Amino acid sequence: MPTSLAFRRFGDGVYEIGHGNAAFCFDNETPRHRVYVHAFQLADRLITNAEYRDFVRADGYGKPGLWLSDGWASVQANDWSRPSY
Repeated sequence: MPTSLAFRRFGDGVYEIGHGNAAFCFDNETPRHRVYVHAFQLADRLITNAEYRDFVRADGYGKPGLWLSDGWASVQANDWSRPSY
């Protein structure tokens, strides 16, 4: 049984992103640079298959409150009502 889902908060600020040493990397990972990131929260674990199943059964694709605005726009533009597989 997975642990209950919790969210970790990350503060806003300037962070360095991108690859910055001589080890292998893909070309889209460089150059290392600084960016401003707004505060956000991230789940402390991946969701389970059962949690995803429950989302689909609860009409998660039809509830705009469960989506970020860009994701909801994609759902609407592509007429998604369930996973395409």
